[in-house]
Amino acid sequence: MLFSAFAANAQSTTTTTPSSPMVGRSPEATRPDLEARLQALQGTPGHSPTAQAQSQTEAATIRDRLTNGDFEPGDRIVVYVANQPALSDTFEVRQGQLIHLPNLGDVSLHGVLRSELQPHIYAEISRYVRDPVVRTGSLLRVSVLGEVQHAGFYAMPADLLLSDAIMRAGGLGGNSDVSRTEIKRGGEVIVPMGGVQTAVRDGETLDQLNLRDGDAIVVGEKHHGNGLLILSVVATVAGIATAVVLITR
Repeated sequence: MLFSAFAANAQSTTTTTPSSPMVGRSPEATRPDLEARLQALQGTPGHSPTAQAQSQTEAATIRDRLTNGDFEPGDRIVVYVANQPALSDTFEVRQGQLIHLPNLGDVSLHGVLRSELQPHIYAEISRYVRDPVVRTGSLLRVSVLGEVQHAGFYAMPADLLLSDAIMRAGGLGGNSDVSRTEIKRGGEVIVPMGGVQTAVRDGETLDQLNLRDGDAIVVGEKHHGNGLLILSVVATVAGIATAVVLITR
């Protein structure tokens, strides 16, 4: 289903070359984007130990992306080549950051960002196919948890808007609060509360947020303030008073 929709979209594009112009900002972070973000993180230390730690984590992720690329074993990429059915499929990244293209052999993705995938694959296929029409896409397997309709793991395009990723899980639940939403990696917060709300407002994609396979979008729950706490205290005090009355009778 996913590949069929992808191929249908690809067939509507008559020309696809590395020099094709981009319209607006790329939904996948480019190398200059990441370098600029890294420079900003290094020039503006966090105002608190927590903010500093989160900045350091993001900076380390960006350095790793710039050096090693975005693709790890187990990741999946979608390739469509017009009039080349053997090359049009979903391919899994193997050990060594390699994918195997039928009849062409192994292609290394070491050091390749998601935004660089299409020109990279185009260059590789051009060695064997004259003037190919190539479309590529990369998939992320992330979990959407918390106050959503259908929590679980989802394979999503890396250039998907964060807001659309939440919609893939059925949308927000009745008690959800986007301002209290976080993104976690291995239990560690990588995009804190407020950061997610800003990302949704600004139309950030999963790739622009440096997400990786296994990351979790945890949609927050509405905070009911002190009302429930007060009711709980009142109920507790009332219970104690009742108990004292019964004991002293």
